[in-house]
Amino acid sequence: MIHTARACGLQVMFGCYSDSAIANTALSHLSPLADHLDLDSHFNLKDDPFSGAQLQNGCLVPNYQPGLGLSHHA
Repeated sequence: MIHTARACGLQVMFGCYSDSAIANTALSHLSPLADHLDLDSHFNLKDDPFSGAQLQNGCLVPNYQPGLGLSHHA
């Protein structure tokens, strides 16, 4: 889809709505392919059992843990 959008002269945005850290951390790894990001909904979840990408100076940054970089906490 990204290649098709680019071929049509369109910009690409990754967004979320009430997604957990799983989805947003996965998309953060693809963020260099997007023009605009809105991947902060997991910070609004009270009981998200996962942690992953973190905000640093207003930017969502993947961490350096193996795989997607997620950790599970009870």
